[in-house]
Amino acid sequence: MNSPQSQHTMMKRVVYVAVMFFILAHGLLAQQDTRRVADSLYRAGDYEAAVDAYLQYLSEHPDDVVGHIRLGRCYEQVGDLQSAKVYFEELLTKLPDDRALYRLYGDILKKMMRYEEAMAAYARYAEENPEEAAELIRGCRIARELMAAPQGCVLEPLPTNSPYTDAFPMVYDGALVYLSERGRMWEEWQTKGEEAPRPSDQAMYYAVRGDHAPLPFDQWREFTNGIVSSSADGTVVAWMTGGEGRWLRAIDALDDDGRVKIVLARYDNDSDRWIKEDFPHNAEDASTGFPYLTPDGHTLYFASNREGGYGKYDLYVSHYRDGFWTEPVNLGPHVNTPGNEITPYLRGDTLYFASDWYDGLGGYDIFRIRRVADQWRDRENLGACINSPHNDYGWVVDNEGRAYFTSDRPVGKGRQDIYVVTQSSKKGTGQWQTKDAEPLEPIVIPPQKLKTPSTHRPLPVLDLSKLLIDTIAVLRAETGENGRHYCIQLAALRHPNGLKKRFAALSRYGEVYSLQSGEWIKVRLGCYSTKEEALAILKKVRRQGWPQAFIVYEDEHTRAQHQRIAGAAPVHPPATDEQVSSSNRVKDQSRNTYKVRVVAYRPPTTFHTSVVSDLGRIEHWTKGDWRIIVIGDYHTLEEAKRVLATVKERGYHDAFIVVERNGLLEKWEGSGQ
Repeated sequence: MNSPQSQHTMMKRVVYVAVMFFILAHGLLAQQDTRRVADSLYRAGDYEAAVDAYLQYLSEHPDDVVGHIRLGRCYEQVGDLQSAKVYFEELLTKLPDDRALYRLYGDILKKMMRYEEAMAAYARYAEENPEEAAELIRGCRIARELMAAPQGCVLEPLPTNSPYTDAFPMVYDGALVYLSERGRMWEEWQTKGEEAPRPSDQAMYYAVRGDHAPLPFDQWREFTNGIVSSSADGTVVAWMTGGEGRWLRAIDALDDDGRVKIVLARYDNDSDRWIKEDFPHNAEDASTGFPYLTPDGHTLYFASNREGGYGKYDLYVSHYRDGFWTEPVNLGPHVNTPGNEITPYLRGDTLYFASDWYDGLGGYDIFRIRRVADQWRDRENLGACINSPHNDYGWVVDNEGRAYFTSDRPVGKGRQDIYVVTQSSKKGTGQWQTKDAEPLEPIVIPPQKLKTPSTHRPLPVLDLSKLLIDTIAVLRAETGENGRHYCIQLAALRHPNGLKKRFAALSRYGEVYSLQSGEWIKVRLGCYSTKEEALAILKKVRRQGWPQAFIVYEDEHTRAQHQRIAGAAPVHPPATDEQVSSSNRVKDQSRNTYKVRVVAYRPPTTFHTSVVSDLGRIEHWTKGDWRIIVIGDYHTLEEAKRVLATVKERGYHDAFIVVERNGLLEKWEGSGQ
């Protein structure tokens, strides 16, 4: 039996352990709370407050890499690029082999207009993604050229910009209407004795008429925290909503802020209210936003990161016909890129939009492209007078020819500001020019908030021309690009009845197959090893009556789920090496033609047809799970022999001549062994 003294001692120990556990647990929870607060501020786009929260957290957790990356991104978002640069340099001294960091570091250097250093950073990133790095380097060279020869224009900030966000201008009923967070200025206005709009923490629409101060646009008082586009008569509105409006704080953070969707609203005069309904083609598992409604209210351009696009956010169009909105059509590869395309605006036959991909100065740049005979052509950056190394987007034009757009460049008054471009003449469609103007002044970097580390591992000086040559060599290698294939999506259907009858005619271009995606059956054609090849087939498919077809990427996991519809190998006795069944064209030939069989391979290995595309028409054949590349047709043996000799000179020593008979390839008897 324990004595009273031993019991007392044990009790003291229990109490001590409990107290220490409470202190440690409380400290751990406090640390976790600090990180949660910082992350919450980061996701909400309150980057100034997030900087302080991350600094506090990282002072106790200096090895948290994600925290350091987010702190660097916060400095980037508030325009303190020098501090962002310092933080990423610190990270690179600790993680010199993390190639993805070089991509982020290069983006910051590009925004600082330090293009040579940015190209060196992207060169290090090439070790992870050579194709993307080569394009990023090319983009730096284009940015350098744009900055060296800016287009002439007069660019001024909108006089009514506030210290908060002012963005997404549009012209309606003779007024400039735009989204603003200026409702937070209520106390300032009240103190000055000025007429004050009602206080609000939400972004609301304000209208400016002439030289008057902006006032709340009560007609759209219901459409807060979202982008609105209206028909000319004001009776139809497309409203982007969702994501809690966080994307207003920083357009770069759109993907982190939850899904957005488009709501369509029609004004009912009898009830004096807006009748709202969701756009029927909002994506269930992706975002749909940045609407532009044409003046007649019958065509809707928008951006979406739904499956099947060319990159992240792509631009699409839908038409209102016979009481229904048509299935959205992707605007295609001349408009869309592997990056983000947002804020479409159509003026005549010219489409303006913003893209964060390669051919810009940094962040989002504003581009234009012309529609000629239902084709988009001549994509062009609007130049360094309008675009900056930061985010520029949301272009519109009023009836007097003045253009307005949004930018978060740090020389502005608020987080985002509206700028005005005036003109007196046009140098080509959509070229804005009044008089010769000096290029934008270099960005003034705020004082550093951190001390620059005394030592940094310098980026190695690399031969960029050699990098591009090596990159091209990698892209042409038969290992392909991470196992991706280019396929053509023909349709998305709810009912699979009659697929073979409907799509069999397209089997001349490749295998027609289906994929199950939720309740939808996606019908696709292909696949092809290069984008150029897929684009060539896409043109033919659209001429065959499938104008809404578009290109998608597939990996081997997706390809394993194929359900054949048409175009696979016909049933024949087991084929020899000299007999291969066609998967991409079936036709009755009354005479033989000579072809050159170049190479045979199995996925995921691919063959980039660009190395032989100049020698003749490329054909894709299959034998089991083998893919065979053939060049044809040649009507004389001498011509086929000349091509064969060239193919072998290019390194394909196993190539030989074949002839096609009744849908089968047979090795020509005179081919060398």
